[in-house]
Amino acid sequence: MAQSLGNKLDTGDRFPDFELSLVSGGTQRLSALAGSGWCVILFYRGDWCRFCRQQLADFQTWLPDFRSLGVAVMAASVDTPEEARKTVDTLKLTYPVAHGLDYQDISRRTGAFIEHERKILHATGFLLKPDLTLHTAVYSTGPIGRLTPNDVSSLIRPALAKTTAPQGEKAC
Repeated sequence: MAQSLGNKLDTGDRFPDFELSLVSGGTQRLSALAGSGWCVILFYRGDWCRFCRQQLADFQTWLPDFRSLGVAVMAASVDTPEEARKTVDTLKLTYPVAHGLDYQDISRRTGAFIEHERKILHATGFLLKPDLTLHTAVYSTGPIGRLTPNDVSSLIRPALAKTTAPQGEKAC
């Protein structure tokens, strides 16, 4: 049964800072993204989830459009480094993918739904503003119901039209 160990994040909330281990090596601290541009963070259930693989592949397809808008994409799961590497290689993902998340800690910090039996995070998507405050969060309690690239595009284009900030590729 899906449950959340923390409060859901709401529009305007600051996204919690934590460090993620990347498939490509090294780590990424989320606070290092402050001011670098808009960012999508996707927590996915694991390589075994076909809905997650489809979501990650869809974001890869849209990546050139997002980069032109200055929107970075990053995905993360509880997968082992080997499982996460398989996901990256199979889907030919070029955006950062993190592995080895502590599902309970992430749930406490973000409100993401978890499943204790399989020790997983359910799909959760966040669209963050350049100051790492939340623009939009999509929480799922199961395999379906997730943030889509079209959602992100539809949300970000009006927001970007209101700003005069330079746009370019940003690291997420």
